Amino acid sequence: MNARAITPAKKDISQIKAIIRAVSSVWGIDTEIILGRSRRQPASFARQLCMALAYKQTHLSLNQVGECFDNRDHGTVLYAISKVDEASNNQDIKPLIQEVISKLKPKQTTPSVHTPT
Repeated sequence: MNARAITPAKKDISQIKAIIRAVSSVWGIDTEIILGRSRRQPASFARQLCMALAYKQTHLSLNQVGECFDNRDHGTVLYAISKVDEASNNQDIKPLIQEVISKLKPKQTTPSVHTPT
């Protein structure tokens, strides 16, 4: 059985919202535009990045990810993944993608070490 099909989606939805906020912040595009139907660049690539990261970082299926992005088809999500993989080879775009991913990683706090005086 596919784990993506049986895991609870509530946590995944909050992860998708965080992904959209991170992409919106790095790309400087409003979240409504990312979730909209515009085919203009850079909005469409920002949306593709959101879909690709949503699939890779959640337990949602391709169909479920598409539903989160204005009921897009699973094929659209697959296309988004391929475009992001292709763009990640571009030296101008790769650091931006890495910046988004770093915003999504949980902040790790280092324990303070108390030294006796």
